[in-house]
Amino acid sequence: TCRQAFGGGEVTWRADVGILDCRVQHCVALTFDDGPGADTPRLLDILDQSGAQATFFVLGNRVAGNEGVLQRADGEFHDVGVHAMTHTPLVDLDAAAQQADWSDAVALVSGALGHPVHYGRPPYGLHDANTDATAAAAGLELRWWDVDSLDWSLLNSQAVIDLVMGTV
Repeated sequence: TCRQAFGGGEVTWRADVGILDCRVQHCVALTFDDGPGADTPRLLDILDQSGAQATFFVLGNRVAGNEGVLQRADGEFHDVGVHAMTHTPLVDLDAAAQQADWSDAVALVSGALGHPVHYGRPPYGLHDANTDATAAAAGLELRWWDVDSLDWSLLNSQAVIDLVMGTV
């Protein structure tokens, strides 16, 4: 177990499950979707300087060439999960195609990390019974969000901060 001190208290990171244990302390879980990208190393630097951990839900088609970035994130106690292969809404695919999408992404991400991944988040948060079942078959527990930063549409740092902090 690792304990991470923050201004408002302490949260616990449990090595056996790799998640922040918010039953111990109120906390905010930071998650990032769609990477890894060109700015991921800079983001990892910021998280390291801030003493914060995050979860990265990565796209399978962005793993090649970014294995070192994913290994760094994993090595710095960030959790790495799967966000599908290409950001195609999985609900637009039949069950077989959803299964292939999850499985292919899991294989690439797990291969880069050298260990299995356990968490998934479908693109756009869209899911149906097939998505849930095929994620479970791929060994993934689906994770969601409570606050959407809308960073992709607001495109303004202060507006994103105001939205998130006003909600949190």
